[in-house]
Amino acid sequence: LLQCPAETLHPLQAVIVVDNGGDLDTSKLRDLKIDVRVVVPGRNLGCGGGLRFAESTALRDCTALTHVWILDDDAVVTPESLGELLIALHAETADAAHPLVLDDAGRIGWFPGLLDLRKFKAIRASPTVDAFIAAHSDAPIPFSWCQGIALLVTRRMLDSLGLHRDDYWVRGEDLEFSLRITERHRGIYVPAARV
Repeated sequence: LLQCPAETLHPLQAVIVVDNGGDLDTSKLRDLKIDVRVVVPGRNLGCGGGLRFAESTALRDCTALTHVWILDDDAVVTPESLGELLIALHAETADAAHPLVLDDAGRIGWFPGLLDLRKFKAIRASPTVDAFIAAHSDAPIPFSWCQGIALLVTRRMLDSLGLHRDDYWVRGEDLEFSLRITERHRGIYVPAARV
């Protein structure tokens, strides 16, 4: 959850963790020097429902919210990734930004549906980051769909399109959400941001 004036480099306001199972070990979260809220809906809402629950909690409780960063529970972000996503959103006048996601071997893993067909074909070959950047730069690339591994969205977009649908248990909730975004707003892939 972000309260984000453009000039701010450390805009994180709060973290909301949805514990769909009611058994999450949240002891390490106490070490974070930020407002961490663990919310337990009382039953497993599935992925789409859990995301919707977190988003509605954020919109209700964080009045200064400007952005929401949706992260999978196993995503590991680099310290500069949030700043890179915010800079790209602002520079590209976009409402959704997806970082470059690396697999365990350091190759480009998950990636969105890039609108530049040449770059989409290149990224589907699972290149190294260096090879992709050398051939195509690290400039943002528009996308039509993406996964929800690490997606930064604006509040403006949430207010206009709505939240994740809660009738998607798992698989497809991110695809539906991203397609809804790019139907009316701009989504960009940001290779300079790494997860």
